[in-house]
Amino acid sequence: MTGKPFSPEKTLQPAKSPEAIFEILDTNEDGSISVDEVSKKHRPYTIDFFRKASRAPSDSLTLEQYNFIIQQQRRLRQQAERRQVRQGGNIAGRGFGPRIVPQMFSRFDKDGDGIITRKEASQLGSPVNEYFDKWDSETNGDGELTREEVTARLEDEPAVQGAIRGSN
Repeated sequence: MTGKPFSPEKTLQPAKSPEAIFEILDTNEDGSISVDEVSKKHRPYTIDFFRKASRAPSDSLTLEQYNFIIQQQRRLRQQAERRQVRQGGNIAGRGFGPRIVPQMFSRFDKDGDGIITRKEASQLGSPVNEYFDKWDSETNGDGELTREEVTARLEDEPAVQGAIRGSN
């Protein structure tokens, strides 16, 4: 067996803050991290992080530098996603489909009433925020999205349609 398949019905725990991750990686508690000091369990993450940050494995990073790199990588990811949407990409083309609806509601339906409002969806860079107005206008235009409405919108996205036809 080569691992567990992705199951979007199961929601992941919220990611730890960069500060909490830094604290885990700073095993000698000197206020900086290096590849050599982290545990073997966290070494692959640290090596990959240093590589993506254009740092040599022999370098060390302070918490301030680590946070700056995390923010910079987040901005670059968001810019790439926005560029893809402007160039004709869509939410389904980014790997989203109807099976992701439980996670979307777990994350955005803050009051648990089964409806995502404009206010709840207003997190910058989120696909729900990007598509809220479009999906709402394509349904009943009431300023709210139900699970059924989101599922229907994701099923109507062209890339999802192609994936559904291809799997039959």
